[in-house]
Amino acid sequence: MRSVEISERTPVLDGVYERIVGRAHFGMNPKLAANRIVRDLELAQLDAAGGAECAADFYILQPTDAAKGNGTVLFEVSNRGGKGMLNRFNFAAGRTISATAGS
Repeated sequence: MRSVEISERTPVLDGVYERIVGRAHFGMNPKLAANRIVRDLELAQLDAAGGAECAADFYILQPTDAAKGNGTVLFEVSNRGGKGMLNRFNFAAGRTISATAGS
C-alpha cells in the first residue's frame, strides 16, 4: 500500500460507532509472478518506477470506545460499491447507515 486518505470521520448510531470513509492507494509490479492473476495488468499505464497504480474505496464502522468492541472484523468485498452484508449481520435489518446521513 502506498497511501491512505480519509475523507470522512462521522459518529453514527447515536455515537456508538464511527464511520470512516476513504481511499487506499496501491502499486503493483506487472512483472512480478504473483501479480499475473490481475486481469489486464500488463496493459496498465506504468509510473516512473515501472509499477501500475490502483486505488480502492473503503468504508469502516468501528466502535467509538474500543474497550467495548469484541475484536471481530466483518469484512465485505463488494461489487460496484454496494454494502449488502451489514443489514444481514446480526439481524440488523432496518438499520441503515447511508454514505451521507449521520445516523
